[in-house]
Amino acid sequence: MRLRQCLWMSMGVVALSWATVAGAQTAITTAAVNVRAGPDRHFPAVTWLLGGTAVNVVGCTSDWRWCDVIAGRDRGWVYTRYLSFPWNNNTVTILNGGPNLGLPVVTFNLNTYWGTHYRGRPWFGNQPYWDNRWNRRPPPPAWRPPPSRPPPNSRPPSRPPQSGRPPNNSRPPNNSRPPNNSRPPNNSRPPNDSRPPNNSRPPSGSRPPDSGRPDRPGGGGGGDRPQRPPGSDSGRPSRPSPQ
Repeated sequence: MRLRQCLWMSMGVVALSWATVAGAQTAITTAAVNVRAGPDRHFPAVTWLLGGTAVNVVGCTSDWRWCDVIAGRDRGWVYTRYLSFPWNNNTVTILNGGPNLGLPVVTFNLNTYWGTHYRGRPWFGNQPYWDNRWNRRPPPPAWRPPPSRPPPNSRPPSRPPQSGRPPNNSRPPNNSRPPNNSRPPNNSRPPNDSRPPNNSRPPSGSRPPDSGRPDRPGGGGGGDRPQRPPGSDSGRPSRPSPQ
């Protein structure tokens, strides 16, 4: 009797799992990412996936930050910033798409989830610790759509158009400079005849005559030195002539 009950329960779990997988939708990882044992980065890592890996999304939390995914034989939670999903002929991350993507919202019960998927894992025995930590978490923030970006053609031009610059004729014309005739004419300088004439210098004959100087003794050119007696070139007395 117990064998039949266990068999029916096993078949029910398998049928439920297949129904869940059948309703899952495919997302692609945008980068290498961890698969956690719960919807928080503090939970143990179940495995990790390379970027570009296809996963089946079972459902996501109400704040659209974590999604329950199936990757091969592993199941766990992935942060939605690293999950891209097709939407409106484009791909967006589930974190940005949120409720617009039509994915189901699921709740996380640690005892049920771990008991179904993680029996035999090394951290399964610490289930009370992780359950207590999960129940003490602060309430998650509500989902908010990302700020809308303006279309490319709505951005203001980075530089003003050429017509915004003042025209070249806005510069003062060349004739706005003072004319050349505004400078004082050359004839404003004193005429050459304003200088004293060359004949204003005293004539050469106006110098005092040489007779104005005191006569040198002897009328010669020896200066103020006394004149030597005649016949004595050296100034020494002449020797007496021999007898």
